[in-house]
Amino acid sequence: MLFRGQAQQAMALEKIAALEVRLAANNQQGAQAMANTVYGIRVAVAQNQSQARDVAVLTQSQQLLVRTKSLVDTLHLFQQALRAAAHEDPTGALRHPDAVSGLNSAITPQRLARHLDRYTAFIRPCLPGAPAFTLTGPDGTTWLYPPRVPLAAALASLTRLEAQVRRLATDALNQQAQKVGTHCGFDKIGAMAVAASNTAAPGATYEAQLFLTMAASSLRPVMRVEGKEIEVHPNGWGAVEINVPLPRPGQPDTVRARWHGTVLVKSALGDTAFQVDAPYLVVKQPTQ
Repeated sequence: MLFRGQAQQAMALEKIAALEVRLAANNQQGAQAMANTVYGIRVAVAQNQSQARDVAVLTQSQQLLVRTKSLVDTLHLFQQALRAAAHEDPTGALRHPDAVSGLNSAITPQRLARHLDRYTAFIRPCLPGAPAFTLTGPDGTTWLYPPRVPLAAALASLTRLEAQVRRLATDALNQQAQKVGTHCGFDKIGAMAVAASNTAAPGATYEAQLFLTMAASSLRPVMRVEGKEIEVHPNGWGAVEINVPLPRPGQPDTVRARWHGTVLVKSALGDTAFQVDAPYLVVKQPTQ
């Protein structure tokens, strides 16, 4: 029974660790989406002649982005402290949350709770009704995880907390975007790719078009594919041409491939790079 219990716990921790990896990846995508939204607000403000009310919305949105990054950085510092705390414990489990403060005086559970509370107060004017992140126990203290919890579970709880923070920030930024002008039809900024065909034969040329979404269609970007700059046509589309290599001996009839594109927008508001990954299939043509 002890062995079975240990095996079940190990399986549960593996699932928790895998969940943390997925959440971390989603958080990175969320960070890019938030930056894109703020950039879209900047473009909309400029197109609306930088009116004072719109500039105030942009300033508040930029502050929200900075405050969110600061809070996320604090969460990451706390995760580092947790890893150090678990390393000090021969069982690999975490001790009482307050033990972290002895390893990293820059961040404690109480200080992290204050960061979360201040962030909630900051975001509520942009997003009324935003819920609090912290939960207070019967003794008045704030617990982020119970004592003796495995490290993987504690890290996952903080990664989940980061996802909640980013979700609230995303909602608040979307509300901000709607305030620019008289609802100027704001669209999210981003790079997109449209292929002539999602399949290509070995030795042939794969063709696609790289462009920005409509919110920035009036801008003149610089485009690169696999690090090499490509021509941008007057309509804002970049022509992507990739020479598909001949098949190697023993290569399967169908091979998955992808290319990476970058769209760099330079303006008086600053430079911003948008990324896109486009998959396609290399399909060997049947012999006659």
